[in-house]
Amino acid sequence: MSMNIVEPPQGACWGRFNDRILNPAWVQELVEGFRQYLDNCTDIKAIDVGVKREWLEDDMQIVKSVEGRKIEDIPLIRFSEAGKAETANKNLWVFGGNHRRAALCIYISKLEEERTKTQQKITAIETGTSNEQQNLGSLKNKLEKLAKKVEVDKHWVIRLYDRGASE
Repeated sequence: MSMNIVEPPQGACWGRFNDRILNPAWVQELVEGFRQYLDNCTDIKAIDVGVKREWLEDDMQIVKSVEGRKIEDIPLIRFSEAGKAETANKNLWVFGGNHRRAALCIYISKLEEERTKTQQKITAIETGTSNEQQNLGSLKNKLEKLAKKVEVDKHWVIRLYDRGASE
Protein backbone atom coordinates (compact mmCIF):
# COMPACT_ATOMS: atom_id res chain seq x y z
CA MET A 1 0.00 0.00 0.00
CA SER A 2 1.02 3.63 -0.17
CA MET A 3 0.46 6.63 2.05
CA ASN A 4 0.69 10.38 1.57
CA ILE A 5 3.50 11.15 4.01
CA VAL A 6 3.55 14.89 3.33
CA GLU A 7 -0.11 15.20 4.36
CA PRO A 8 -0.49 11.94 6.29
CA PRO A 9 -3.73 10.52 7.65
CA GLN A 10 -4.87 12.03 10.92
CA GLY A 11 -3.17 10.33 13.83
CA ALA A 12 0.03 9.35 12.00
CA CYS A 13 2.77 9.37 14.61
CA TRP A 14 6.47 9.26 13.75
CA GLY A 15 9.08 8.78 16.44
CA ARG A 16 7.06 6.80 18.97
CA PHE A 17 9.50 3.89 18.77
CA ASN A 18 12.36 5.50 16.87
CA ASP A 19 12.85 8.92 18.42
CA ARG A 20 16.16 9.75 16.76
CA ILE A 21 16.65 13.48 16.40
CA LEU A 22 16.50 14.64 12.79
CA ASN A 23 19.93 15.14 11.28
CA PRO A 24 19.59 18.26 9.05
CA ALA A 25 22.59 17.31 6.90
CA TRP A 26 21.08 13.89 6.19
CA VAL A 27 17.70 15.44 5.41
CA GLN A 28 19.33 17.86 2.95
CA GLU A 29 21.25 15.01 1.35
CA LEU A 30 17.97 13.15 0.86
CA VAL A 31 16.35 16.26 -0.67
CA GLU A 32 19.19 16.51 -3.20
CA GLY A 33 18.84 12.81 -3.95
CA PHE A 34 15.09 13.14 -4.48
CA ARG A 35 15.76 15.76 -7.14
CA GLN A 36 17.71 13.13 -9.08
CA TYR A 37 15.54 10.11 -8.36
CA LEU A 38 12.67 9.67 -5.93
CA ASP A 39 12.91 6.06 -4.77
CA ASN A 40 9.48 5.92 -3.11
CA CYS A 41 8.22 2.67 -4.61
CA THR A 42 10.52 -0.22 -3.74
CA ASP A 43 10.13 -2.98 -1.18
CA ILE A 44 13.45 -2.17 0.47
CA LYS A 45 12.55 1.52 0.98
CA ALA A 46 9.01 0.84 2.28
CA ILE A 47 8.13 2.62 5.51
CA ASP A 48 6.79 0.32 8.23
CA VAL A 49 3.38 1.17 9.69
CA GLY A 50 1.49 -0.62 12.48
CA VAL A 51 -2.26 -1.03 12.06
CA LYS A 52 -5.01 -3.42 13.03
CA ARG A 53 -6.56 -5.23 10.11
CA GLU A 54 -10.07 -4.09 11.05
CA TRP A 55 -8.95 -0.45 10.75
CA LEU A 56 -8.51 -0.86 6.99
CA GLU A 57 -11.33 -0.07 4.61
CA ASP A 58 -10.20 -2.80 2.21
CA ASP A 59 -7.45 -5.20 3.26
CA MET A 60 -7.74 -6.96 -0.09
CA GLN A 61 -5.80 -4.02 -1.61
CA ILE A 62 -2.61 -5.06 0.20
CA VAL A 63 0.11 -6.14 -2.23
CA LYS A 64 3.03 -8.39 -1.27
CA SER A 65 5.56 -6.60 -3.46
CA VAL A 66 5.73 -3.27 -5.26
CA GLU A 67 8.87 -4.00 -7.26
CA GLY A 68 8.62 -2.81 -10.87
CA ARG A 69 5.48 -0.76 -10.22
CA LYS A 70 4.88 2.98 -10.09
CA ILE A 71 3.75 4.66 -6.88
CA GLU A 72 0.57 5.90 -8.57
CA ASP A 73 -0.40 2.26 -9.26
CA ILE A 74 -0.10 1.21 -5.62
CA PRO A 75 -3.36 1.35 -3.62
CA LEU A 76 -3.55 4.19 -1.10
CA ILE A 77 -4.20 3.15 2.50
CA ARG A 78 -7.80 3.90 3.42
CA PHE A 79 -9.32 3.54 6.85
CA SER A 80 -12.77 2.37 7.87
CA GLU A 81 -14.78 4.72 10.09
CA ALA A 82 -13.69 2.63 13.08
CA GLY A 83 -10.09 2.85 11.87
CA LYS A 84 -10.28 6.63 11.56
CA ALA A 85 -11.61 6.85 15.11
CA GLU A 86 -8.94 4.47 16.47
CA THR A 87 -5.99 6.17 14.75
CA ALA A 88 -7.10 9.78 15.28
CA ASN A 89 -5.16 10.41 18.49
CA LYS A 90 -1.59 9.66 17.32
CA ASN A 91 -2.37 5.96 17.17
CA LEU A 92 -1.25 5.32 13.59
CA TRP A 93 2.26 4.15 14.36
CA VAL A 94 4.89 4.88 11.72
CA PHE A 95 8.01 2.95 12.70
CA GLY A 96 10.55 4.73 10.51
CA GLY A 97 11.03 7.14 7.64
CA ASN A 98 11.15 10.33 9.68
CA HIS A 99 14.18 11.66 7.76
CA ARG A 100 12.57 10.68 4.44
CA ARG A 101 9.34 12.40 5.45
CA ALA A 102 11.14 15.61 6.44
CA ALA A 103 13.13 15.56 3.19
CA LEU A 104 10.05 14.83 1.11
CA CYS A 105 8.23 17.79 2.68
CA ILE A 106 11.11 20.09 1.67
CA TYR A 107 11.30 18.54 -1.80
CA ILE A 108 7.54 18.99 -2.35
CA SER A 109 7.75 22.56 -1.06
CA LYS A 110 10.40 23.33 -3.68
CA LEU A 111 8.25 21.78 -6.41
CA GLU A 112 5.30 23.89 -5.25
CA GLU A 113 7.48 27.03 -5.38
CA GLU A 114 8.43 26.14 -8.95
CA ARG A 115 4.77 25.58 -9.78
CA THR A 116 3.84 28.99 -8.33
CA LYS A 117 6.57 30.74 -10.33
CA THR A 118 5.45 28.98 -13.50
CA GLN A 119 1.84 30.03 -12.87
CA GLN A 120 2.98 33.62 -12.32
CA LYS A 121 4.79 33.59 -15.68
CA ILE A 122 1.67 32.26 -17.40
CA THR A 123 -0.48 34.93 -15.75
CA ALA A 124 1.97 37.66 -16.80
CA ILE A 125 1.83 36.48 -20.42
CA GLU A 126 -1.97 36.17 -20.42
CA THR A 127 -2.47 39.63 -18.89
CA GLY A 128 -0.01 41.23 -21.26
CA THR A 129 2.61 42.21 -18.69
CA SER A 130 5.12 39.86 -20.34
CA ASN A 131 5.95 39.55 -24.02
CA GLU A 132 7.02 35.87 -23.91
CA GLN A 133 3.92 34.69 -25.80
CA GLN A 134 5.97 32.03 -27.63
CA ASN A 135 6.62 30.27 -24.28
CA LEU A 136 2.99 30.06 -23.18
CA GLY A 137 2.37 26.52 -24.46
CA SER A 138 5.51 25.08 -22.93
CA LEU A 139 4.85 26.87 -19.64
CA LYS A 140 1.31 25.46 -19.46
CA ASN A 141 2.68 22.00 -20.20
CA LYS A 142 5.30 22.43 -17.46
CA LEU A 143 2.63 23.59 -15.00
CA GLU A 144 0.50 20.53 -15.73
CA LYS A 145 3.48 18.19 -15.24
CA LEU A 146 4.48 19.91 -11.99
CA ALA A 147 0.94 19.64 -10.60
CA LYS A 148 0.89 15.90 -11.31
CA LYS A 149 4.40 15.44 -9.93
CA VAL A 150 3.52 17.21 -6.68
CA GLU A 151 0.47 15.01 -6.14
CA VAL A 152 2.23 11.73 -7.00
CA ASP A 153 5.50 12.42 -5.19
CA LYS A 154 3.79 13.02 -1.83
CA HIS A 155 3.24 9.27 -1.54
CA TRP A 156 5.51 6.54 -0.25
CA VAL A 157 5.16 2.78 -0.18
CA ILE A 158 4.33 1.40 3.25
CA ARG A 159 4.66 -2.08 4.72
CA LEU A 160 1.86 -2.93 7.13
CA TYR A 161 2.36 -4.77 10.38
CA ASP A 162 -0.68 -6.19 12.14
CA ARG A 163 -0.82 -4.70 15.62
CA GLY A 164 -3.72 -6.98 16.43
CA ALA A 165 -1.42 -10.00 16.27
CA SER A 166 0.73 -8.74 19.15
CA GLU A 167 -1.71 -6.91 21.40
